[in-house]
Amino acid sequence: MEKEQLEYVLVPLGLLVFLAYHVWLVHTILHNPLQTVIGLNAESRHQWVLAMMSDPLKNGVLAVQTIRNNIMASTLLSTTAITLSSLIGIFASGTWSSNDTAFTPYGTNGTSSIKHISVTICFLVAFLCNVQSIRYYCHVSFLITAPTLRDKGEYMEYISKTLNRGSHSWSIGLRAFYLSFPFFLWIYGPIPMFSCCCLTSLVLFFLDTTAKMTRNLHSNSFRKERGTHDVESAVEPHYYPLPANNLSPNSGVNHELDYVVVPLGLLVLGIYHVWLLYTILRHPSRTVIGLNAHSRYQWVLSIMADPLKNGVLGVQTIRNNIMASTLLATTAITLSSLIGVFANNDSDTKLVYGNKTSLNSSIKRLSISLCFLVAFLCNVQSIRYYAHVSFLITTPALKGKKDFIEYVAKTLNRGSYSWSLGLRAFYLSFPLVLWIYGPIPMFACCCLTSFILYFLDTTTQITRDLHTKSFNKRETEDMEAA
Repeated sequence: MEKEQLEYVLVPLGLLVFLAYHVWLVHTILHNPLQTVIGLNAESRHQWVLAMMSDPLKNGVLAVQTIRNNIMASTLLSTTAITLSSLIGIFASGTWSSNDTAFTPYGTNGTSSIKHISVTICFLVAFLCNVQSIRYYCHVSFLITAPTLRDKGEYMEYISKTLNRGSHSWSIGLRAFYLSFPFFLWIYGPIPMFSCCCLTSLVLFFLDTTAKMTRNLHSNSFRKERGTHDVESAVEPHYYPLPANNLSPNSGVNHELDYVVVPLGLLVLGIYHVWLLYTILRHPSRTVIGLNAHSRYQWVLSIMADPLKNGVLGVQTIRNNIMASTLLATTAITLSSLIGVFANNDSDTKLVYGNKTSLNSSIKRLSISLCFLVAFLCNVQSIRYYAHVSFLITTPALKGKKDFIEYVAKTLNRGSYSWSLGLRAFYLSFPLVLWIYGPIPMFACCCLTSFILYFLDTTTQITRDLHTKSFNKRETEDMEAA
């Protein structure tokens, strides 16, 4: 009983220490950004955008190559996160003897499922944040190389904020990695977990704050800009098989829970995406997908105004998007293969609630595999379109050949749409992965995913006005030049 009380006290206390530190960090970033590395880096990125946008065609290759370095960093973290999440799922579905838990120093042995799902959620959040980071970086690589009016300071501010959003997403994903460390040590007991929370918070304090010398160096190098705040930038083997002749009296309720909650969660996701598709078709400027499609169209006009001069810039920009599609395609086929390898590993673990029959387990594996296969096929199609555009955009067109330029822009957008569909398949796989732990986590994830996607997929009036004023004035000039 003393061991249980120790776990009930130390685990929440450790999480409270970690949370209290990050509440203080966010407060400092919002009110005194230059006292944090995150705020100082946001200011540096803002000045970098101003420098690159002073002559986007001249500095475009440098800008795109710089952004690629950030894409590579996000690619590394996202690949690591989804791989570790898969390994956790593989081990969680296995069975071990109770003798293997002898190394656990303190704590209850009935919290294995909570430990597994906590670590898995950390890695899924890290993967999602880094994919969003890649998404922002790819969009910035288009925006920063699109010539705009020299006096459009608002447009440069928008690009700077978009770049910082990519860095914010990367930073949040990194914090999810940091949080997974205490959860990993929780496998060995609450004392290592609490110690890791305190030590991690202490180390992060020195990594997140800046010295006065550093602040002075940045202040002397960069002119201060107000309003550029940045908000950063082994499993416990103890399971109890459920005997066939000793079913729980609530087993019938658990089966019915799957039949009701799972279709309801999928219905929530389906309704949201039907609404999103309708909005894209009827009011594209109200969605990020529609607005980005218009940005890519304007980018094609700018590049094809002089394809031989701007060809290298165009190809390098498209390569960033090919890298993003390659990441998702490789991850998808790897995960699909892992699920196929372990498909015969029947699990009867005691997780949360729900149907644990062999048929139900097969449906879960098949659903997740289908999501990853769809994601793989969509991203392969995306790479195909991008590779084709690399040839088209560097081919000098006849003067006044508007139809050819329209075709190039549509082909580029088809590649982006295929990438978006593959990304949606990944989003759908998250609730299906959590379905392994029961229908309740699956339903909660469907609702939360739809809620988050609404804010990621819709645009504000300010954003729409910025795109309209920045691009429409140059559209006629670029079309005539091309």
